[in-house]
Amino acid sequence: MFLIMYLRPGSPLSTSGLEGYLVTLRRLARIAERATVRLQDVFSDSSLLFHEITTARNHASLLASLVGFLRSLDPRLVGFEIAGKPVVEELRRLSRGWSNLAKQHPPIPTRIYSLILAALSKELDDFECAAASIFSLYKACMADPFIGRDKSRQLAICRKLRQERKEFSPTFPTLLKQYGLEQYFTEKKLSKSIYGLSVAIQEIMLVASIQVQAYTGMRRDEVLSLPYDCLETVFRDGISHYVINGRVTKSSNGVAKKARWVTSMAGRRAVQIAQSIANLVESVRTPEVGKLKGRYLFVSPLPRSAATFGRPTTLHLNEFVELRHRIQPIILESDLQELENIDPHRAWRSEEAFRLGSPWVLTGHQLRRSLALYAQRSGLVSLPSLKRQLQHITHEMAWYYARGSAFANDFIGTDKGHFGREWQKAQPISQYLSFVAHVLMTDDTLFGAYSNWVDRRLRNSEGIVLVDRNATMRRFVKGELAYRETPIGGCINVDECDKTMNNILEVGCLTNHCKNLVGSLQKLNRVIAAQATRVQKLKAISPNSAELRSEEEDLKVLCATRDSVQGTNAQEGRPI
Repeated sequence: MFLIMYLRPGSPLSTSGLEGYLVTLRRLARIAERATVRLQDVFSDSSLLFHEITTARNHASLLASLVGFLRSLDPRLVGFEIAGKPVVEELRRLSRGWSNLAKQHPPIPTRIYSLILAALSKELDDFECAAASIFSLYKACMADPFIGRDKSRQLAICRKLRQERKEFSPTFPTLLKQYGLEQYFTEKKLSKSIYGLSVAIQEIMLVASIQVQAYTGMRRDEVLSLPYDCLETVFRDGISHYVINGRVTKSSNGVAKKARWVTSMAGRRAVQIAQSIANLVESVRTPEVGKLKGRYLFVSPLPRSAATFGRPTTLHLNEFVELRHRIQPIILESDLQELENIDPHRAWRSEEAFRLGSPWVLTGHQLRRSLALYAQRSGLVSLPSLKRQLQHITHEMAWYYARGSAFANDFIGTDKGHFGREWQKAQPISQYLSFVAHVLMTDDTLFGAYSNWVDRRLRNSEGIVLVDRNATMRRFVKGELAYRETPIGGCINVDECDKTMNNILEVGCLTNHCKNLVGSLQKLNRVIAAQATRVQKLKAISPNSAELRSEEEDLKVLCATRDSVQGTNAQEGRPI
């Protein structure tokens, strides 16, 4: 570790970077113990090194970097033999292979994604209903070393303190009845002990941290290093916007740099719940809660010593089995089909993590990619529940992160690892996937100039659309193609449309026979139903108004288009 800290070229490593190398050394030490050899011998034994890099893929790049660094030093400094150059090159090759594989984090299927977001929200709902009682119970147990402990533990404490105790304090099950928390602990399958109380608080901190990830795109370490006072409310044009202020080290050579992320009301709620828990933990140590400014947001509810109060906690979903069961939905056939539509070249069904009938294994990287992909205005999300869940954050990200936005530079700047850049990169991919789903592979009846072109140029005699997906994707990435959802279908205009400012129903696109229109008969029928209801209400309120006449004209255009599409399809023998 001394050699890594002081002789490694480049910028100094951050604490987390050094910890990564330490974990790698610890794994190598375990290998040495199992093989009954010295740690030094592992570095010269290619078979042991290859075994480690194939069994610990998460540490592959660190292992290759460590061996390569030690190989570059003078052997007299290292003090023992290091594997030869061919071994180092092979380790690096394997590391790159695992790294590329690890980057292919799948987006979460929309049904599962919606259920996960709903499950996180329910966990916070349940906690908020019981928060007052949980906080009171926590304070009582922390204030008195006897309260909540079983009788044998109370006697042990008496002996340690050399005290005599004539009567016992209430045990934890008794306290649960007293504070009305029996049902909460039973439903969450929590141990009815002080340890279970700690788990209950840690679970909610973990849920809050995951919800912050889900509605910001932040990485796990970025969330856990947030300061207590990270939440900022910005008022623009009478609307509240929520910003989270933190720091990053991943793209700055381990040096902490300030960073900002936009979030929604769901993200704000999660931060406020975490702040309430931080207030609780701090109140046990000192009544001056105001001193929390500058401390961390996610702190341990049961610190091991006074020195660890206020320090960031390490929360990982793998450590909370019951919580995983509650928030991870079961994979259905429709979910696998959706993954296959997103990436038809990947053998999803052959991978252990995506078995039909097994729980979806949630990771933070999935949340980051899914938010980047789905929080777009491409129309890719068709599930109504997920549309509602992402409606606010989609608007905020388009406002703050879009290319050309006045705020994008302030948030993203030169940070290549900022989520805003990932959101920008995902925009053409989201548009492409929406285009494939709603134009190339839909069973809906389409109309308009572009859909006619697709029928004549891309659809064969059997009605199958023949298209090179990779080439089409490249056109979206280059900006040669675009797709966005509209009330009556979609639009492929690569430039900003100048006809929709006062044309919410896209009626002008119908009357002008817009070449970029991809009309959907299903959507058109829904718009007609809504417009007919609006016209009827206006007739009852102001039967002679200009507004009514305008809305009636729009309804006539919509109905005429529907009749024309249905008539054309009937003539050509197509399903209507």
